[in-house]
Amino acid sequence: MKSEKVIAGLIIIVIGIFILYFGYQDIRPNKIEQGIGILNELSKNLGGEKLPVLYKKDLTFPILTMIMGGVVSIIGLRYILKARE
Repeated sequence: MKSEKVIAGLIIIVIGIFILYFGYQDIRPNKIEQGIGILNELSKNLGGEKLPVLYKKDLTFPILTMIMGGVVSIIGLRYILKARE
């Protein structure tokens, strides 16, 4: 078992987790989306109708970032498992 490969695998896993975290942070609603959600609920409660969707966030990049972070973490795990041989 090579300790250098294990350390490199752990570093790769940590990088993958950070990439996954940053992708997740982009998916979470920001202040604008939270405000629109509150206004939408308020209008639904007062008038019975929802407001039309004016702001739609593009989630393509955050989803791809999360997938990339997961793949990088799996590569790091496989690198550690290969070091055992």
